[in-house]
Amino acid sequence: MNYIFLEKSPLDAHTSQNSGGDHSSHDVDHGGHGDHMVQPLVILFIFYGLLMGGLLRELYKRTLIPYTPMLIVFGILVGYYRKHLWYFGASAELASTLNPHMILFIFIPVLIFESAFNCDWYIFKKIVANVLLLAGPGVLLGAFLLAISLKIFLGYTDISWAGALTMGSILCATDPVAVVALLKELGASARLNTLIEGESLLNDGTAMVFYQLFLNMEKGQSSGPVDIVIGFVQKSIVGPLFGLLCGLIGAFWLRRIIRDDVLTCVVTFITCYLCFFISEFTSLQVSGILAIFALGLLMSAVGKTKIYPESEHAVHVVWAFVQYSCETLIFFLSGIIIGIQMISQSTITTSDWIRLFFFWGFMVAARFIMVITLYPLLRKFGYGITKPEVYVVVWGGPRGALGLTLCFNGFG
Repeated sequence: MNYIFLEKSPLDAHTSQNSGGDHSSHDVDHGGHGDHMVQPLVILFIFYGLLMGGLLRELYKRTLIPYTPMLIVFGILVGYYRKHLWYFGASAELASTLNPHMILFIFIPVLIFESAFNCDWYIFKKIVANVLLLAGPGVLLGAFLLAISLKIFLGYTDISWAGALTMGSILCATDPVAVVALLKELGASARLNTLIEGESLLNDGTAMVFYQLFLNMEKGQSSGPVDIVIGFVQKSIVGPLFGLLCGLIGAFWLRRIIRDDVLTCVVTFITCYLCFFISEFTSLQVSGILAIFALGLLMSAVGKTKIYPESEHAVHVVWAFVQYSCETLIFFLSGIIIGIQMISQSTITTSDWIRLFFFWGFMVAARFIMVITLYPLLRKFGYGITKPEVYVVVWGGPRGALGLTLCFNGFG
């Protein structure tokens, strides 16, 4: 299974260094097993991460400290002190070397499909124009504003414009899970919740399309404006069309399943992952995220009506569990990588930390400028939007799982 790693695992390297018979205590602590310890340690990391997630979830209920920041902070501590955590530390260090493409393939389809599948279709179709504005022109404008902040205001002149736009695209993907949950508790309107969540769903796809286009420019793989336009159209239009086709096939199958909760859940997983795999990793070469987004929306609008009523609850429970598990592992792994790469092995200077603080301010300002620029149009379409709701939309766009996963991908 070494093909799933970017580089040799810490255990493999350590074993080879001690192959002459001089085994250190650290090697003995991990059993000195080398290669055949890789798979068990990966499995250990999954359940160790979920264990920590479960404990922090209970802590959240008692303290109301946000769940995902606690995961990242705990992951940073695990990454920094990994040498003192026996098998748990070894599993964390090994997980930090996982291939980012594999992380993308495992986690992202679940996160996108679950959110799209559970959205309120009847409200979403009324505000689709607003969502398209925020997730299309809004993401592009936000990426340019963040690139300008990096290059001009923060003085990162060693980063190319294509590289700055790539980073800007990553940071335009929002994940307002905690915000939406809080708005529901406070009794906010369903249309506002759906607008924020719908923007998050679609801008995940558009942010990744822009990310791939700008990354290709950075690598010199785009020969001109025509190639960029063709690539954008192929990914952003053909992708959703393919997702709709997969949704129709999945709905056709679901309609013929009676009183079989297990098979119903299996069909939804098959449809989701095959749709993403064919979109991203075959000659089709379209946006897998936008394909999954369209698939989830079709399932929300049509697929649910095809599911046997007694099986629908089981489908929601299974997908909620898998979505929670994936999000927990992504944030935990992010903290571990920060603890290893940015703290214990850091090349980051004091000025970088200062500029990071200012960059957070630029991120908020860029989102505010983006929403205000689109406000005249947002007010006219769908249910419209009020000025107080503008501020909710601005602050309702924290970055989340997709941005972290794309950072892994860029780092790799």
